[in-house]
Amino acid sequence: MSAELAARVTAAAAVLGDYVREVNSQGRDITGYDWAVWAGRLAAEVRSLIDGIADIPAGDFSVMVAEIQAIFQAFVWETGDRQAALQRIEAIVFEEPA
Repeated sequence: MSAELAARVTAAAAVLGDYVREVNSQGRDITGYDWAVWAGRLAAEVRSLIDGIADIPAGDFSVMVAEIQAIFQAFVWETGDRQAALQRIEAIVFEEPA
C-alpha cells in the first residue's frame, strides 16, 4: 500500500471513528443532529479511498493476494506463530521488504 493510500485509509478511519463516537455518546440527544454533515464527510472519505484504490495497478493486488495465500497455506494452525504471520502479512500489504 502506498503512503498516499495509507494516509487516505487513516483519514477515513478517523472520520468513521468521529462518527461512531458521536452516535454512541452516552446521554447525548442526537435526534436533532445534522446527519447531512456526517453523510457528506463519510461520502468524501469513501470517494478518496476509491480514487486511491483505482490508481493501484491490478497486478499489484494479484501478487499481494498470492503472497498472503502462501502464508496461510504454510501456516500450522495448531502450533504456528500467529503474531509472526500477521506481521508478515502487514509487511506485504504495506510494501515493507521481507
